[in-house]
Amino acid sequence: MIVAAVLGASASLAACGGSGGGSGTGGGTGAPRVVATTAVAADFARAIGGDGIEITQLLRPGVDPHDYDPPAADLEALAAADLLIENGVWLEGWLAEAVSASGVDGTRVVMAEGVLIRHGAAAEEHGDDHGEERGDPHIWYDPRNAKIMVANIERGLVAV
Repeated sequence: MIVAAVLGASASLAACGGSGGGSGTGGGTGAPRVVATTAVAADFARAIGGDGIEITQLLRPGVDPHDYDPPAADLEALAAADLLIENGVWLEGWLAEAVSASGVDGTRVVMAEGVLIRHGAAAEEHGDDHGEERGDPHIWYDPRNAKIMVANIERGLVAV
């Protein structure tokens, strides 16, 4: 189901033509500069945008997204981004400050927009305590959410 969603989104994006005009051109290649906070966001963006985007993934494997402190290079990537893709649901507590410090002016996509957020005991199955009011930020575990997340990213890529 996820593969079908990604392929469908890729086809839709490809049908939109090239990178177009405006601010969606990055680094002299004509490709939009996309910054993704997590590996999941970057993987989805790569699957949809392919060679038509320049992607920067901020969080590397093994880095705790809850406690991340972005280095200057990440702030520079954020400042130059045409599109910022974030998970949302309080996974990137550091992001608001990084966005403020870098002066991001591009389009923003919150992958969590419209997804089902797990709360209570179901959210605690993964050993994380994110608080009852916030819910579980690990939204990609549900394939129905992944489909929505991919559609959110597709809309952001089309916009830039």
